[in-house]
Amino acid sequence: MLSKLLNIGINDGLDLEDRAKVKLQNAMAFLGLMINVFFIFYHLFFSHKINVSIILFGLSFIAPLVFVFHAKRKYVAARATLFLFLYILIFAVSTILLVGHGNEYYYIALSILILVLNKNNYWTAIIILLNVFLYLLPHFYYPNIQEEYFVSTHIAVYASSLLSVLFFIKIQNAFRVKLREQKVHLEKLNDEKSDLISVVAHDLKSPLAQIQGLVNILKLDNGQLNQEQLQLIDKIKQVTDNQHEQISDFLSVKALEDSVEKLELEVVSVAKTIEQVLGEVQTLASAKDIKITDKSTSEELSILGSSEGLFKVISNLISNSIKYSFANTEITLDVKSIKENVVITVGDEGQGFTKEDLKLVFKKNQMLSAKPTANESSSGVGLYIIKKYVERMNGKVWLESEKGKGSTFFVSLPQVSQR
Repeated sequence: MLSKLLNIGINDGLDLEDRAKVKLQNAMAFLGLMINVFFIFYHLFFSHKINVSIILFGLSFIAPLVFVFHAKRKYVAARATLFLFLYILIFAVSTILLVGHGNEYYYIALSILILVLNKNNYWTAIIILLNVFLYLLPHFYYPNIQEEYFVSTHIAVYASSLLSVLFFIKIQNAFRVKLREQKVHLEKLNDEKSDLISVVAHDLKSPLAQIQGLVNILKLDNGQLNQEQLQLIDKIKQVTDNQHEQISDFLSVKALEDSVEKLELEVVSVAKTIEQVLGEVQTLASAKDIKITDKSTSEELSILGSSEGLFKVISNLISNSIKYSFANTEITLDVKSIKENVVITVGDEGQGFTKEDLKLVFKKNQMLSAKPTANESSSGVGLYIIKKYVERMNGKVWLESEKGKGSTFFVSLPQVSQR
């Protein structure tokens, strides 16, 4: 239960760092909520401070909004809600409920959280200045605190804590730069390896083609061969045909990868592309009595991408849904404008994906647990190619699915405003 709560809002569209931040926000919201609930009951039944319980009870309704916003992928709203909850809670405790008990130091922890979660330096600086003001506010309103706790000591502790965290973040960023350099180096080595394999594959096609030709000649002159020899020739033909097909598939995927990298980006109409795709895949859907429902509005939305890339992404997603769905089911297509992106969703009522599948779904040459429902062929590279096209168009693709409950693919691409 706790694991599901901490993973709300996490999907394949987030990188490793963003996933960690979403988990951290969920954990902070859950922890704050539990502490709040504990003190509601404590002040209600033990200290009998009903006014305190009422204040804390009112705050309890803010924390769950973090999970709600994460579920809807409104990550900025979730972060803002978390900060609002913590600010009100700390401010209420440090200036109204328990003045002078050292609660002001929680602003240090909140500042550190801001440094970790925020990428925008401008807003981070403003929020930390607000923190400093709220941190010192009790000392201005309660003179007895100023006598007991020196303001200069508080500022020194606050400043040293922030400088330590800033130093840590600076070191972390330096390691990130090194990791990026290593990534570029490894990608270069990987490209060299792929080029070498391509050369070897090309060289292998010629002798295989010659073997296939010789085998066919032997089969034509089968009058002088016995049954055992004919069976051996058939086995040789089967092996060479399989190898030839695998090499051809590899080279075609490699060529497609190279063509994706060379795509020129332009303004592309989403509605026109969807109309073309639906006209192409309707025959496949009708053959399996599968209904395709287009829920996208008539609003004219455009992306900065590639007409070829967008067509292949939507076409492959719908074709895959048809291939892995049973007869008499429904596939739903929807398009929405969310912030500065166009989000395309393709949902089906098919077999769904296991948790193990979800880790492999966009990787190259992965055969997953789901099988085509009408003996259609499957190469294991369709979703990999989709991801390559989406990334080339500066977008993100992710999947939500459960085994036996269908799948929904999401593609987010940068929108071009219509003026």
